[in-house]
Amino acid sequence: MLSPTERVQGYSIFRMARNIGVALGPILGGIVLSSNYNIGFMGASAALIFYGLITLFFLRETLVRDPNAKHENLKDQIHVYRQALTNKPFAHMVGAFTLMEICAALMWVLLAVYVKQNFGIAEATYSWLPTTNALMVVFLQVFITQLIKRYRDTQVMPIGALFYAVAMMMVGLSSQFWGFWLAMVVMTIGELITAPTATTFVANLAPQDQRGRYLGVFGLTWHVAMAIGPFAAGILTDGFGIRSPWFVSVLVGFLSVFAFVMLDRRRKQSELIS
Repeated sequence: MLSPTERVQGYSIFRMARNIGVALGPILGGIVLSSNYNIGFMGASAALIFYGLITLFFLRETLVRDPNAKHENLKDQIHVYRQALTNKPFAHMVGAFTLMEICAALMWVLLAVYVKQNFGIAEATYSWLPTTNALMVVFLQVFITQLIKRYRDTQVMPIGALFYAVAMMMVGLSSQFWGFWLAMVVMTIGELITAPTATTFVANLAPQDQRGRYLGVFGLTWHVAMAIGPFAAGILTDGFGIRSPWFVSVLVGFLSVFAFVMLDRRRKQSELIS
């Protein structure tokens, strides 16, 4: 629905709205569930039904379809996905972003267990970390986007990835709550820079009739990172100690920075050629 120049702002507002839910959901859920679990789950069900009704009656397809185009079967759709990955800038983006998401996966999957088992930080105290992340997105996403939109998207993404690498180092060196909290703040700054920018890059890169599929493949980066990051972290913890996953993830974060730098260099070279 938005022009290429407006998309980064649109994705930023979308992320802000999503994180309002991330911030309010656990708070409201905790209040309700502490008194009655049935009311809590019935309330969540009612909210999803309301969302479904809005989708059914008020959202309309925006893609203009060719009436003469043939209906695609599963084989045709898989071919489109394979074709998307042969797009070198897109494949480069997917690889770089996956490396960065491995760092994020450790923060969201491993950190809660890590701080409780090794440093005695209880769940109630830890919960301020994801709440901080959500509140930062709500209140800072549009502001950060306004600051960075004057630069090339591939120019700012290495900076965002660098924040992830620094956050991993901070977790590896920390033993107190405030150290972990500050690491979450640093990582969230990187998220504010890269998340809407990368999504906009993919949306602008994709052909109009394949944009959803490009974004679908791009969305798989998180699931690939979730499959790799926590599994590798468990092996590293058993073999080399509790802090080893965080120090290894620093290297992964810097690999992501390097990959984004090379993507920006490729972008500048293609612009010079054209």
